[in-house]
Amino acid sequence: MFSENIEPPNNVEPPNNLELPNNAELPSNVEPPNDDIFHVKDELKLILEYFKNCNAMSSVVPDVDEQINKIREQGKEFHTCLQKSITQSNKFENHANNALNYLEILNDPNFDENHVSDILQILIDNAENNKNETREIKEKYESIRNNLQEIYTENFKRRNCDRRELQSLIERRNILEEKFKNWKQYNIIFFTIGFISFALLLGLEFAQSKSSILLKNILGFGFAVFVMMGISTPVSYIYTKILEYYLQKSEREVNKLQRLVDLRNEISELREINNNLTPIIMQMCTFSNYWDLQHNILEDLNNNLENITNITTNNQAIKRIIIKPMKPRWENAKEKCDNYIKTIRKTITDVNNA
Repeated sequence: MFSENIEPPNNVEPPNNLELPNNAELPSNVEPPNDDIFHVKDELKLILEYFKNCNAMSSVVPDVDEQINKIREQGKEFHTCLQKSITQSNKFENHANNALNYLEILNDPNFDENHVSDILQILIDNAENNKNETREIKEKYESIRNNLQEIYTENFKRRNCDRRELQSLIERRNILEEKFKNWKQYNIIFFTIGFISFALLLGLEFAQSKSSILLKNILGFGFAVFVMMGISTPVSYIYTKILEYYLQKSEREVNKLQRLVDLRNEISELREINNNLTPIIMQMCTFSNYWDLQHNILEDLNNNLENITNITTNNQAIKRIIIKPMKPRWENAKEKCDNYIKTIRKTITDVNNA
């Protein structure tokens, strides 16, 4: 794109006491992203590990399985978007490198001014394309964040509903369990009295007619109890079976719903990380902020280059005044983009190989 025989002049210092034309502005806020924006390794690893583990999850419950599949789809979207961010950062790095080269060329007072305008227009167009692609990536990250928030909110509501229902089932089961326990104790006491009465009844024939009036009264009562026991036994058996049936049914319902609640917990608290989607969504903001910063840099560069092209041919020294502060900033941006690409690629590889 550049002529190989073009060399920027050496030791060229801008003259002093120059006034800028009205349509020229010094670069403002053309800063690369802050260092901490690029230190996303730990957060990115958390996100990638979460999506990776979601791929191993499954459920026979339709709505839970549906939520898991939704998270998997967002994981695929995130991986796709992450690859695009690597490509875009590479473009941004090349763009910064081109900007540095163009800035050096602009410092050459012997360079054809018309050609300078052409070069700057190429750079402006390139910046515009990068800006649009950056916006698309940022919007995609925000879309993933919003979709994850919807999944989390939906799962949170269903989980709370299931927990309330589970608590109600547990209370009902406990009541049935208490009834069943009391009924068994009642039957034991009732049958014990009946058995003793029956044993005493067998000794009735050995009792003396005049000396055993009290015993006869006791045996009479025992006989009545024995008769009642014989009548109530079928009823007691049926009632016991009914209680046992509903108790077992309640136990199955509790266990089934408990498994469902546990599955919902796995969605939001995979690997014992409480509400894991929340920090993931927060880290999406980190990536969005990063692309916002890149977007702002491109806009500032675009505006500054347009200002440079509007400067007259005889104002090369003014161009140098405008360009000089931009060089170290774009060198810094180039280095940071390179670090970002290396960090992202290494983190993806580490998670995939874990």
